[in-house]
Amino acid sequence: MLLVLIALATSACATTGSTPRPRPFPGAPRPPEAPLIVPPAPVAPTTIVTTAMMYRGVPYRNGGSDPSGFDCSGFVQWVFAQNGIRLPREVRDQYGAGTQIEDPNCDLPESALAVFKVLIMSLQALEENIAILDTEISRRSKEDQVARRLMTIPGVGPITATAIAALTPPIETFRTGRDFAAWLGLTPLQKSTGGKQRLGAISKMGDRTIRRLLIIGGSAVVSHACRRGAPVGTWLARMLARKPRMLVAVALANKTARIVWALLAKGGVYRAPVAAA
Repeated sequence: MLLVLIALATSACATTGSTPRPRPFPGAPRPPEAPLIVPPAPVAPTTIVTTAMMYRGVPYRNGGSDPSGFDCSGFVQWVFAQNGIRLPREVRDQYGAGTQIEDPNCDLPESALAVFKVLIMSLQALEENIAILDTEISRRSKEDQVARRLMTIPGVGPITATAIAALTPPIETFRTGRDFAAWLGLTPLQKSTGGKQRLGAISKMGDRTIRRLLIIGGSAVVSHACRRGAPVGTWLARMLARKPRMLVAVALANKTARIVWALLAKGGVYRAPVAAA
């Protein structure tokens, strides 16, 4: 039962409209445990879902586990804690804390099992449909010349390439790569004063779909670089050495948007720059 409730609670987290972000990197400081409230009686599943829905609109915060900002596992932990159920902080540990519905020795009531099995079948059908759509998108991206060229850029896969090819206005609309990045909402806000230039957060004033996909792709590239190491002397290595991972991922999305503009405007495929000696 707990596994299904975790899935429902996490889906509420996904409705905040925030861009998905990677989980905290190993060794990052852990936020304080959510408070434990001992319930006077067993908690109904609908109570958990109702509690989760109360936090719709709370912003996503990498590593967050309180109403000032949640990540997904922190959100699940907090919601269950409000109902007197303490869960581990990490996703893999939360998964292990659940009850397997398919277990023949499961002691849940038969009426509850029937409902949960219907939910499981619905999720499985949804996963199958998603797999069919992924296959179709992958096929079309390989057949489209523009999408194939865009997929030579690190962090741009079939979904992102297809979305860019389908949703981007005529590239002649944008005079420079910066104009294209600004249209996607990936350029920082200017907060200059007293002759000092200060750059704020990205504007988020453009095409939300492509912006989100580019940030997800940037996060994947950054995560890979953190695990395997970025080539010495590259822009990515220098940025990771002095900036937080999430900031680097968004900056990389901005850089990727400019590369996308260059490929669409001038043709050709992406070639990685040679690292400085």
